[in-house]
Amino acid sequence: MNFSWHIAKRMLKNEKGEDRFARPVLRIAVWSIALGIAVMILSLSVVTGFQEEIRNKVIGFGAHIQITAFNANPSLESDPVLISQDFYPSLNDEPGVKNIQVYAYKPSILQSQELDSNKEWRREIQGVLIKGVSGDYNWDFLSENLVEGRLPDIETNVVSQDILISRTLASRLRLHVNDTVSSFFISNNAPRERKLKVCGIYHTGMDELDKKLVFIDLKHLRVINNWGITAMLYVRNDVKDGKLIIEADGRGSGNYLFDFGNGFSTRSTLLLKPGADTTIRVVVASTENTLYGETSDEFASKWIPDTAWLALSYYPKITAASEYELESNPEVEQAGDTHFVYHHPGLNVIAKMHNSGGSGKYYAGGFEVLLNNWNDLQDSDEFIYKNIGPEFQTKTIRELHQDLFQWLSYLDLNIWVILTLMLLVSLINMCSTLLVLILERTNMIGLLKALGASNKKLQMVFFYNGVVLIGKGLIIGNIIAIGFALLQWQTGFLSLDQSTYFIDTVPIRMDILSIILLNAGTMIICMVTLLLPTWLVSRISPIKAIRFD
Repeated sequence: MNFSWHIAKRMLKNEKGEDRFARPVLRIAVWSIALGIAVMILSLSVVTGFQEEIRNKVIGFGAHIQITAFNANPSLESDPVLISQDFYPSLNDEPGVKNIQVYAYKPSILQSQELDSNKEWRREIQGVLIKGVSGDYNWDFLSENLVEGRLPDIETNVVSQDILISRTLASRLRLHVNDTVSSFFISNNAPRERKLKVCGIYHTGMDELDKKLVFIDLKHLRVINNWGITAMLYVRNDVKDGKLIIEADGRGSGNYLFDFGNGFSTRSTLLLKPGADTTIRVVVASTENTLYGETSDEFASKWIPDTAWLALSYYPKITAASEYELESNPEVEQAGDTHFVYHHPGLNVIAKMHNSGGSGKYYAGGFEVLLNNWNDLQDSDEFIYKNIGPEFQTKTIRELHQDLFQWLSYLDLNIWVILTLMLLVSLINMCSTLLVLILERTNMIGLLKALGASNKKLQMVFFYNGVVLIGKGLIIGNIIAIGFALLQWQTGFLSLDQSTYFIDTVPIRMDILSIILLNAGTMIICMVTLLLPTWLVSRISPIKAIRFD
């Protein structure tokens, strides 16, 4: 090995010092390797970056994994599931899970109106898919893509009137931040309207999703869909046998059962003789079938029961002026409560009603799970599916957007084509270069053979030459590729048509391990290929080689 390496070094030094025929050929070989590895690294970085950018945009709209009821309908509208589950929010403690959040979808029509040049109202409408989210929603993706305004302010106990729309929708509906837009839903075969305020405008470049998805408070969808029960309790304006008629009711869907303290029944009224101040309590339950994901020890009910309280206070007969003052008294009228003044012979009844806010807050359309690492998608999906129970199903983002991810997978084929072509060009150039070196050094080969050098040692001389040239090419190519990639990453000087490619600049994702493996693979394949031209050294006759000119 020492002999072969010594001769190889002398040959390389001579190539630098003499104006030989092989000199330009060697430079071409080095630069072919350099350009080849540079193109391979940049191609891999660009395609990987593009796949990651598109994938992150799609995940930003729908998370990595969605958990829904097993009997979920095929429509765009979500079926309700009970939020109280063993895996929520404890799934956040699992390694690899970034966040689990509740959500619900419901189709809607947005309508805006503005004054045109003729001072007449002009209406614009657009069908959208409303996504209702709660306080646990991860806004990182939309925050990065927010172009105007702010994100929705969603609180626990207050219904937010904010709506977040895309720049595409804002342009079509002629909306700006702080404008009011009407959202129409279909509930129980009848339209229901909500007036919402545009709090912010986002833009991701994913036009198909931008023009479809808007974000509001999940509480709106719970009310519109009649999820859960809202218990109501009030006093009728008439009396029966001198007794007050207390009546209970429920808001939501289905038929109800009422419990005033003696068990559930269909009777919704209670007779009460006026007397001392008192508070009446009623529990309102539904008679609908059991909902997936919910259990009840008392009875099979689709919705969790809700409770209402009615505080009755008695006052002497008072004048209309006093009644007005009483109704305006902040000690009587409290936030979230409802009070009424009832006139009865000789007294006034102040009835103040309060409920728990309805059981709709215990339901959502499903759960979304965000992961820290895309590569954990399959394993995490299997783990989650095994731990959520048979009443639920999971769907990965790949399953929800099969066409898009199939298209992204085709880009891997492009990478393999580019790598193969660049590698072939490099191999052909290296083989040609070694053949030229062998041809030019035929006299030297013959002389060394005559002095006793073996074929193996002479083969190693040219093999070492090839390895050095490949190494130079790889170093130069890596410098070019990494430098160009860092320049694009910092400046983004190469732009793209976002309407076609979904992003506005050429994306770059440098993975050190991939670059190392690419360099190592190129080196190994080239070294193995070099064995073929060096084999010709053994076919050269010493006598003919010495005479060769």
